[in-house]
Amino acid sequence: MLANRTRERPVPRIVSFISAVSVVLMAAACPQNPNLHPAITVNNAGGQTLSITGTGFSHYNPCAQLSVIGPNRYGNATITNGAACSLGVISPAVTWRYSYFGCQPSAEASFTIFAVDLAYSGNGAAATISLPWGPNCALSTACGALGQNACPSGCQVGGVDPKSGTCVSCGTEGQPVCTATSGCQSGFHPNGVPAYCTASCGGVNGPACITDGSAYGVTYVYHCYGGSTIDPSGVCVPDSSPRPCSEINSGGTGEPEPAVFIPQGCR
Repeated sequence: MLANRTRERPVPRIVSFISAVSVVLMAAACPQNPNLHPAITVNNAGGQTLSITGTGFSHYNPCAQLSVIGPNRYGNATITNGAACSLGVISPAVTWRYSYFGCQPSAEASFTIFAVDLAYSGNGAAATISLPWGPNCALSTACGALGQNACPSGCQVGGVDPKSGTCVSCGTEGQPVCTATSGCQSGFHPNGVPAYCTASCGGVNGPACITDGSAYGVTYVYHCYGGSTIDPSGVCVPDSSPRPCSEINSGGTGEPEPAVFIPQGCR
């Protein structure tokens, strides 16, 4: 069960902790006010929603930035860059609705909510809470958007750039395969290891597309599209009677590594 109320504690060196995940607004000197004693309380509001209140912040509005640090980088996210405050009190309470990408949580893990004073970044507070978590889990705001690092399950938008590991536009010439469809846009096909999208293979009288074959216990898989099949030289040729998708044939391309050919329409 989720904890209904969390433990709160002062965090005098909070800025150096959070800066590694770029979720805190800070000055180079980390200004600190010895008269400030921030504290926060985090309550489970149900329905994957937390309610966060706080006291002891500077008398500015907004007064604090809130962030969350989870069990790994996929659980790290900014909650708000500026919590509304009145005389050092976070008011109204900050409501954070969280969601997941790429998993069904199967257990719980510890998360820490941080609050850093916007005027005095050396002053802050933290509170811990247990949230559902599991293998391949990611907070939906932590990764997977264009320009962000890919989540364990890939990208929420676009595809994974194999060089940078970030999510970029996908599906057309030279772009990565789209995570959502595990394929490319119309007229383009996956090719290579790791796969990218191209129109230069898989068509009639053109070379077959080649992708990773580890799922089939081989090194490569050859693909032909548009009503074509593969000939012994690895070229896609017209096939008036395409074989059923359930039939996987040995590649006859003379490649030194083991390979299979998957008929049109099978990936």
